[in-house]
Amino acid sequence: MGLFGQSGEPLPFETMERYQARKVRDRFTFEMLAEYLHHLGLSPFQEDFYLPQGAPAWLVEKTGTFVPAQTEYSLAQARADF
Repeated sequence: MGLFGQSGEPLPFETMERYQARKVRDRFTFEMLAEYLHHLGLSPFQEDFYLPQGAPAWLVEKTGTFVPAQTEYSLAQARADF
């Protein structure tokens, strides 16, 4: 069973009634995360968030696995499995 915790003073944009959803996974959704981050001035799901106009860039390429027993997931698989 998943756990969901809440503490502190709620922020003005929080959807408090969602925290009472029957299913834990419905209490804080990906869409809520994106909305909350937007209210905080963050947009990590937008490509230009990571490379603002005029900023230098680094290309990082991963080849092979880092640990032999490591399991890799695509974002879609991770969302579906977890």
